[in-house]
Amino acid sequence: MRLSVHAASARERAKAQGLEVLPFAVHVADLLDGWAGFLHAAASPEALASIERYAPRSLGLPFLV
Repeated sequence: MRLSVHAASARERAKAQGLEVLPFAVHVADLLDGWAGFLHAAASPEALASIERYAPRSLGLPFLV
């Protein structure tokens, strides 16, 4: 969500400076396409290996408080 807000903010700043920007509908469609591609992409072997190094643990009570 934060990335989407920053992208929209950057677009608005460019627009306020008089620069040409894509129509908002195109901007949103491009942003959603980017998110879909990011979420659909396979994790790299390096990323999977780094996750496997962490032992599963219970978050326990401090997390709930």
